[in-house]
Amino acid sequence: MEASRSRSAVPKNYWDRLENTITVPKVARGSRSQLDVPKRDLDRLDNDIAAREPARDSKARLNVPKRDWYRLDDNIAAPKPARSELRQSFRVSLGFDEEAIRELSEVRGATPVIFGSPDYIFNEFTDQVHRSKSVCLSESELAEAASRAGRRQDEEWDNNLANPQNWPARKKWAVVLVASWLSCITSLASTMVNPALPEIAKGLNVKSQQVTALIVSLDVFGFVVSGVLAAPLSEMYGRRILYTLSTYCFAALTLGCGFAPNIAVLLTLRTIVGALGSACMVLGAATCADVFDPKQRAQAMALWSSMLILGPMIGPIIGGIVVQVKGWRWVFYIFAIAGAANVALCVLLMPETAAVVLKRRGIAKTKADIETADQGLSTVASLRALARPLKLLCFSPVVLIVAMYSAITHAVYYLLATSVSLTFSPKYHFSPRTTGLLYLASGLGTLFGALVGGHLSGRTAKKTISGGGTYTPEKRLDPTMVLPGTLSLIAGVLLYGWSVELHVHYMSALAGLLLFGFGLALTATCAQTYVPNNTDVGFFGNGATIVYSQYLTGFLLSPGQTQDEASPYKYGDRLAADQNVIVVSMNYRLNIFGYPGAAALDRRNLNPGLLDQCQAVEWTYNNINAFGGDPERMTLFGQSAGGASVDYYSYAYWQDPLVAGFIAQSGVAKDEGEYDASGSNFTCVASAVGCGDDTTDKDKLFKCMQTVDSTAIINTIRPNSPTTPTCKPAARGLCARIPTVYAQDNNEGASLIQYNEAGVNQTEANARTLSLATCPGAAASAARVAYGIPVWRTRYFGEWPNLNPLDWLGAYHSSDILMIFGTLDLRGPDTEEERKVSEDFRTAWATFAKDPAGNLVKYGWPAYKPDEKTLVELGVQGSTSATFDVGTAFDGPLC
Repeated sequence: MEASRSRSAVPKNYWDRLENTITVPKVARGSRSQLDVPKRDLDRLDNDIAAREPARDSKARLNVPKRDWYRLDDNIAAPKPARSELRQSFRVSLGFDEEAIRELSEVRGATPVIFGSPDYIFNEFTDQVHRSKSVCLSESELAEAASRAGRRQDEEWDNNLANPQNWPARKKWAVVLVASWLSCITSLASTMVNPALPEIAKGLNVKSQQVTALIVSLDVFGFVVSGVLAAPLSEMYGRRILYTLSTYCFAALTLGCGFAPNIAVLLTLRTIVGALGSACMVLGAATCADVFDPKQRAQAMALWSSMLILGPMIGPIIGGIVVQVKGWRWVFYIFAIAGAANVALCVLLMPETAAVVLKRRGIAKTKADIETADQGLSTVASLRALARPLKLLCFSPVVLIVAMYSAITHAVYYLLATSVSLTFSPKYHFSPRTTGLLYLASGLGTLFGALVGGHLSGRTAKKTISGGGTYTPEKRLDPTMVLPGTLSLIAGVLLYGWSVELHVHYMSALAGLLLFGFGLALTATCAQTYVPNNTDVGFFGNGATIVYSQYLTGFLLSPGQTQDEASPYKYGDRLAADQNVIVVSMNYRLNIFGYPGAAALDRRNLNPGLLDQCQAVEWTYNNINAFGGDPERMTLFGQSAGGASVDYYSYAYWQDPLVAGFIAQSGVAKDEGEYDASGSNFTCVASAVGCGDDTTDKDKLFKCMQTVDSTAIINTIRPNSPTTPTCKPAARGLCARIPTVYAQDNNEGASLIQYNEAGVNQTEANARTLSLATCPGAAASAARVAYGIPVWRTRYFGEWPNLNPLDWLGAYHSSDILMIFGTLDLRGPDTEEERKVSEDFRTAWATFAKDPAGNLVKYGWPAYKPDEKTLVELGVQGSTSATFDVGTAFDGPLC
């Protein structure tokens, strides 16, 4: 308050009349009382009342008695009930006479009004008077008055030092740097956990790869929620409080992840931390818009977006080191510590930048009579902002195209980022720590692209303005930026893929990552600066459209969402791509589930496992042409138990097998003796799980077994011999008379007998090899040769450093499966000779599949004859070409 009040030439009675006029009671809403002053005098009154008065703290006060000022203060800052009545009073009758107006017009001041000062209150109050008076004006005059008032308020805000866009450049960039740092840390946490996934799965006893992948993808899904909610909340309560609360939630919830006792708790916390702790990743764009006008915003947006993209690319580098040194829980502990530091950073260095909040708070300090109305209006506007991103996607084609483009590029980025560790480590023999450093290539490309994008975007805007042109948001989509960025994205992905697939020098693949990062940052800068400015409904709501699209597709295409539980070594994609064949995988029941042998079945449906295979073959036969395949040239291939199933299939459906060839690898149907009509094996298992014994009715026994949990049955039969189909027709030649390949490994039994790190009993291993594959394969081959069926017999001898962790293993059971599918590099660095043997293997199998009857002969592999050198040997002593020997030389006297 002022220490003194100077006097003026205005008589006291005029001030009293003015006060009486201002404090008149409200008029009934239904009445239309008119002003008692001519319009021209009212115009003069407008000018006089709106004249800027001296600031109170300037001590150059009007010569009005102190008590009269207090009376005027009391009228302006009326109690809440009075203010409520004043807000509801839309028509006030003014009773000024011409003399009072003339005297009042002489009271003027030249001191500028300071935002939030008492003089600002007076001007704002006269605006209320103007609005009361304008009700009696025409609609056009009312619109003009409202427009004039709005322009005056905008001009005052544009020139006000409280406006963040009027802050010094150093303060602006400090705010942008803090926002960029917060975004980088939050986004970095989303991928830093990637190297820890195997350790997390092991530590929390997670068996499913899909569940493990959710640790990353659910966090990304949380970003979608944050992108939608952060917009209206920041407009209601301000950016600063959202930054602070978000970083606090990030720190607390991430710390909880470090102490998670099981996978369910970890997944729940990761989802919540993504939703509540990632607001920094979307508020950064709004902060850049708050402190820079659209024509100067490009460089700030480039810095923020580059840090946002750079975080996930360097996350695996840090994560790999932390996991290797301290364990997976320390990944979360470190980020919890960083989050706590970020909370302090927000409190100390992050000011409020939201213009709408600053305006509202500036008025509310001294203008309590309209606070409630302003707050209500802000709430409604903020709630409408919830639907703004979706509305833009639905009703703005350009925004939809830009959002889809940005979403697709970011989805590719997430897929590419996770593929690096799966490709470089086995292909180029890199350690996990070295593999993590490879992410620097894409990170450097991102940084360079953001700098170039920000420079070009800002230069385009300045050139347009300096040339006399009109600046529009579409200038941000300049072809000089979008086209090079898109081409760089495409070139980077292709170069990376070709380099890894063709095993080119790793620098070529890194160049691809560099190009991809450059193109991603360049195009992201265009999208992030265009979409927020393309309409007049507000910057932040539009920016949420891009965020929503990017992270939604990032979640949908995150690794593991469509990945099955099959062994990665048996994926058929490489075989299909290399050999121009179609690979179809089937599931079927095994052991007691596939071949129960229960007495209740009365010799019916004894082999449902074979029925599964039959149905799969029939479906493939009827539908393979839709995939470009020929149903008359199908080959049924299996390995180990699958190889035996293929051979059993040849006996079960020998009259009409629907396929043109068989490949039974490391598995052959064996004569298991006569059928056990009593079902003793089945009854033994039923007794172990509590379903009865030999005295129990067979039907009740069977129904009880159908209700038992499968895990209990598996645990019961696991120590015992497996249940297999009944088979005794081989000697009678009742098998499908179509070309067949029998393949085996040279030392099958080494990995199937009791393990000893120093080495197994080789005599025992040889005996197991003979009984498992060699002797049954020799007998089956000889029987087919006797009946004139084309047969080929192969033996694999390959021993490679990445596939043989122990020297004494040799060519053990299943070691050839990686050679067939071309996935040998997944077990570590492969050799040139190894790749050539694998290619020979794949080509031979594909050649047989395309023409089982004669193609292998053309390929150079003779049909098998027991007493001739027709046994095909692969990988003997590292040889890259097939050799041939007499089959009986390996069969031995036991066969």
